Amino acid sequence: MREKKKIKWPRIVLISVATTAASLVTLFYLICYAAPLIYAPFHPLKVVQNRHDIELDGKKYGLYWGELHGHSGLSPDAFVSAPEQYYRYGKEVAKLDFAALTDHDAPWGLASVPSRWKQSVDATRRWHEDGVYVAFIAYEWTSGSGLDCMFHTLKRRDRWEYQKDPIHFGHRNVYYPGDEAPAEVCSVDSPDCDTPEKLWKHLEEYGAISIPHHPLGGPVYPFNWDRFNPEYEPVVEIYSWHGNSECEGCPYEIYNAYKNGKHSARTPLDAGHHFGFIASSDSHDGYAGNLTRPPRLIKFLQMFYKGKATPGPGIAAVYAEELSREGIFEALRAKRTYAVTGARIVMDVRANETTFMGGRLDSRGAPVSVSIYARGVAPLEKIEVIKNGGTAAVFEGDGGPEFKLTHIDARRERDEDYIYIRATQTDGQMAWSSPIWIK
Repeated sequence: MREKKKIKWPRIVLISVATTAASLVTLFYLICYAAPLIYAPFHPLKVVQNRHDIELDGKKYGLYWGELHGHSGLSPDAFVSAPEQYYRYGKEVAKLDFAALTDHDAPWGLASVPSRWKQSVDATRRWHEDGVYVAFIAYEWTSGSGLDCMFHTLKRRDRWEYQKDPIHFGHRNVYYPGDEAPAEVCSVDSPDCDTPEKLWKHLEEYGAISIPHHPLGGPVYPFNWDRFNPEYEPVVEIYSWHGNSECEGCPYEIYNAYKNGKHSARTPLDAGHHFGFIASSDSHDGYAGNLTRPPRLIKFLQMFYKGKATPGPGIAAVYAEELSREGIFEALRAKRTYAVTGARIVMDVRANETTFMGGRLDSRGAPVSVSIYARGVAPLEKIEVIKNGGTAAVFEGDGGPEFKLTHIDARRERDEDYIYIRATQTDGQMAWSSPIWIK
């Protein structure tokens, strides 16, 4: 029997195959990223700003809108556009009040080329102007890459095994309160910053905070709530272009959701943690607050994982005393925040008229009146009262954009209950108030 000879491919064939593969990858990235350079500038947004002022304990607060999660060409998975373009778009087109550029520290991100971090910091300082457009020095602490997660999903159905691996802590964005920033990012690739505990020590040094995002899954492994510290992480990004991580099975649930009851935003709430809600885009097309359409990469991922299209990028709403770094930062720490899918829906939620969303109330066992005010940019379809992870009440809209009522919460179910409000417009746009905790 004749022995089969191994085929030796000519070097030119191997080079041709490698070149073709590289060309296809390049074409994919051009479709996902470069096309927005042509598309977006010629499709300006029609932004309905929707302002609202409140008074609490004798102090006045204004409602401001911002983008706290987006990427430029300094990230390896968003290699078109510069930081200048990101900030300019947010200010001049999306009409944002505040923004932060959060390019990846790793892999192959800000930590790999120190000049990239300097470029990000310098651009942020140039665009920042108190009272006009607030810009925060920031970056993304990236524990567990998206490609690693995608390939693992293809190989194994039981994705939970990877969550036992201690290197996957989840993705967090880091924000500095002023102009001071380290010479190098505190990167997950560094032995000095490769765990949440080491990162928190760094945050303490600079008076900084971090914000976890897409905890339920999506493009990366789900968030590990065992390594969560509300002292340094006062709010959580529950919604972005990727989808909703509020709970399993909720509207616009994030694609590739990890459904084992351990990773949605309600998990730490049920465990007794206190934090507020925000939304932001996680845009990888270099346009802060871009409402025109989802980035092509996210549309591809939604199709790949058979996920549902999302109605908007996600925007953070905060009530601050003033439009300044100090004012916005204080509002984030105080949890006077809420999340919207894109439409700038006003939310004003209080318990017994004295405790604003993000706050705590000692009811002494008595019934609590929850006053709800919402004003959309389209007719409101419904208002939902969420209590301890369940739907306590649903109120239908009357066909108009404004909604005002008082819900009576008659009894305590736990030592400390949490209540938040979910508003939905007839066009599918949504808003989530930060919780109120009631003893």
